[in-house]
Amino acid sequence: MRRSLSLAFCLSLLCARTVCALGFDEALTASTNTPGIEGARQALRVRTDQDGQISAATGNPEITIAPGMAVTGGVGPELQLGAQQSWNLAGLGQARRGAAKREREVMAVEVRARALNQRLVAGHAWLALWTAQQMLAQAQRELVLAQEFETTVARAAARGQTTMADAADAKAWRGEVAQRAVRLEGDQHDLAVLLAHEVGRAPEPLPTADGAPPEPGLPDSAEWQRAAANVQKLPEVVLRRLEVAAQKARTVEAEAMHGSAFSLGAALQRDSAGRVVVAGTFGLRWSAFDKGQRLTAQAAAETERARADETQASLDAAHRLAMAWHEVEHTREEEAVLRDVLAPAVAEALRLRTLAFARGAATVFDVLRSRRDALEAVRRLTEIRGARTWAEIKAWMLYAELVSAGGERSAGGSK
Repeated sequence: MRRSLSLAFCLSLLCARTVCALGFDEALTASTNTPGIEGARQALRVRTDQDGQISAATGNPEITIAPGMAVTGGVGPELQLGAQQSWNLAGLGQARRGAAKREREVMAVEVRARALNQRLVAGHAWLALWTAQQMLAQAQRELVLAQEFETTVARAAARGQTTMADAADAKAWRGEVAQRAVRLEGDQHDLAVLLAHEVGRAPEPLPTADGAPPEPGLPDSAEWQRAAANVQKLPEVVLRRLEVAAQKARTVEAEAMHGSAFSLGAALQRDSAGRVVVAGTFGLRWSAFDKGQRLTAQAAAETERARADETQASLDAAHRLAMAWHEVEHTREEEAVLRDVLAPAVAEALRLRTLAFARGAATVFDVLRSRRDALEAVRRLTEIRGARTWAEIKAWMLYAELVSAGGERSAGGSK
């Protein structure tokens, strides 16, 4: 018993870290406020404010001052003053504003896409930590039972009812379970640090997955397929589509930058004789040769690249949706087999062999084999339960994006 208390005390020291409880919904909410996403939102706000200052005029006034000295026909100072304003005739001002608007649209959807991805990452990290906590708790419960079994076998060996080898086997089993508990504690710590990272928190205090996982209400297969047909509404696809539009707008801007321009101005001249001459000036920069071919070629090439990325993103998203739904169905089937067939069978085998051992009709090896099988079955059932829950949550988040009206929909709500 002293060894049992000592081992439990050691495990409690391993687990006695400063922790903070974090629910699933809290983790999702915190994940969308990480520095990276907040920085992207702030960048969009700054861009929106400053883009509003883009002027419709594409040229700045130009003032020239030309002081001089007459060297023939009488020496004396002369002065020429000029002012000129030019206007782009290819619609550069509108093209600039249009390109800026398209770029802001890209930034806005990029925030949405990053937020969805961060919710998925944080949700997965929370489920992984929750699963590790369940497995550690199971290992700790099994450790108590292993210690009790070791004590029972040791007493039986002292009375000559079992062998010293049996007692050694029971002790080895207790050590195996203890080692598993220590390893699971390490896994839990690492997953807690990972969750803290994904929700934008410092690693201390360590978060714990508080409460039960959500149970989102998923549609049936037919409804899922109908929603999946709207793959173009997923943020990553929308982002690529808007990037194509932004590249087209940049192409128009590049062409307009080298378009023809008209200038209008006035000039004043005072000669050495004191005469003042005022004249109007008119100018035309004709886009005859340099039409910005290099810039427009680069922009056009990037447009084609963006079109290819849009097509690839749509294909990737369709595959992602197909795999997400298959993962839901597959993990449900696997969990049902483990829950309804394997776990009850090994639990019953352990119960019967434990009773048989108490009557002297079973060996220590038989009981230990059943204990190992039962612990492994519980571990696998816990893992697949976490995998099934995550598959459903991931599918629900994607489904929420598919059926939304285009804005972000919080994935924190679940029933």
